[in-house]
Formats: sequence, C-alpha cells, structure tokens
Amino acid sequence: MWTGDQPSATLPVRIPDWTAVALPTRPVALCAQYVHHELGHVMELAWRPPDLPLAARWQAPDTVVEWVAMVVERLSRCDDWMTALGLEPECARQVGEHCRYEDHYTRAFAALVLHCVGIRPECLEVNSRKSLGS
Repeated sequence: MWTGDQPSATLPVRIPDWTAVALPTRPVALCAQYVHHELGHVMELAWRPPDLPLAARWQAPDTVVEWVAMVVERLSRCDDWMTALGLEPECARQVGEHCRYEDHYTRAFAALVLHCVGIRPECLEVNSRKSLGS
C-alpha cells in the first residue's frame, strides 16, 4: 500500500500469513530506513503465534515492537547481514553503503536544524515535556 505523504506503517491483517505494509509514495531522505524499519515490524509480527486472533495480534508492548524494527534498521547498515539474507556481496555492500550514508545525512540534517533553532540535543526531552504541559 502507499500512504501518499503520510508516515509508513505495518499492520496485521485477517488474511493468514499476510501483513500490510504502507510506505510513502514520494521518495524522501529516509526511504531505505523506512523500508528496513517496516521490515523489522513484519519480522516481529511473523514471530508472534500464528493462531492469535487479529485483536491479539495488535497487542504487543511498543518497546518490543519498536526495538525489533530499530535493530533491523541498524542491521541494514551491515554488509555481512545483508549478504546473510541472500544478497550478492557487491549488492550488499552497495545497500549497506547507501544506508550508512542515509543515516549520516539524517543525523547531520537533524543537528543542523537543532543548531539553527538554538536547541541543544540534550534539552529536547525537557523542552518537549514543557511544550506538552507536563
């Protein structure tokens, strides 16, 4: 599925052995990261007992669900892991290189935005709590 300009998402569905993955229609700076993150969600759903009712498939601690997705994101930068998944070594190197570059670009861009608005990264949690009124 395509989300238009909305964020990506992974959803369990009623069809046995299927999972719906929605990705943005337009390419953005984090395309590879989105794909690998959602792949992590698909893998986590696949590890759940297959006989669970759909409602139960939606219930899992967010920390577990996001942890798996973030681990897969991180592994996408590792050439050896990509080769272990079946990619040819040269293709795995190219994918890993792209993912490492994308991560570096994203971190540099985030740092630039924070610098331009005068926010130190270590203050973000405090600032976000204040803005939420807590």
